[in-house]
Amino acid sequence: MALAMTRPGIRVAAAAIAASITAAAAGAAAQAVPAPAAPQPSAPARQYVSDGSLSQLFTTLCLKAFPDAAALEAAVKLQSQSPLSAEQAKTYLAEGSGKGWLVRTADSLFAVTVEEAPNQTCAVREMTPDGLRDIGGLTAAIRAHVVAMKGKIVAVAPESATADNGPEVRYWGYGVLTADSTPVEQFGVYVSDFKGKVPEPWTPFAGKGSGVEVRYTRTLLAG
Repeated sequence: MALAMTRPGIRVAAAAIAASITAAAAGAAAQAVPAPAAPQPSAPARQYVSDGSLSQLFTTLCLKAFPDAAALEAAVKLQSQSPLSAEQAKTYLAEGSGKGWLVRTADSLFAVTVEEAPNQTCAVREMTPDGLRDIGGLTAAIRAHVVAMKGKIVAVAPESATADNGPEVRYWGYGVLTADSTPVEQFGVYVSDFKGKVPEPWTPFAGKGSGVEVRYTRTLLAG
C-alpha cells in the first residue's frame, strides 16, 4: 500500500485502504484488536505520554459524532477550540476539501480535521515529546465500536516513509468488516518523528523531546 506524503505527516488514500483490508481479510481470520505498544521512532525516546486525552477526544468526535456533520459541529463547540483557516486546513488535508479546528485542553493541543469524499476521514492529532506509552485507549474504543456493529477486525500491515526535509512517519491500522466480510472503514495510527524540527504551533508540546506527532484516524469506505 503506497503512502501519500503531506505536511506534517502521511496519509493513505481510501482506495488503497479498501484494497489493504480486503487483502488482510483474505490472508487471515478476523481477530480481536490487540493492544500493542505504539511503534516508537528510531531515536531513543525519553518522555512517553498516555493516550488518554487523545483517545477520548477521538472517541467523542470521530467515533460518536462523525460522520454526522451537525453532531460533529456541536461536539466540537463543547471544546475549547478555534477553527482552522482554509490555508491552515490545507496543511493537514492531502486531497479533497475539508475543515478543522485546534482544540486546547489544560495540558495539550490537538488538531481535529474532517476530510470530505473521496477520502471521508476524521482525524485527531497531538504533538508529544517522544510518543505514547501505548494505544490502549484507542483499541478499547475500536473494540466497543466493532462489537456494537457486530463486525470483524483485521490488522493492516504497517508502513513507513520519510518526507523530504520532513518527519519520519510510521503507520499501521485496523480494517473493519461487516459480518459478511465487506470492508466498511479503517482506523489508522500515524507516528511522525520530527527529530527536533517541530513546526508551530506545536513546538511547546514537544518539550525537550524529539517531537513526535501521534494521529488517530477513521476513514469511511464508499459502499
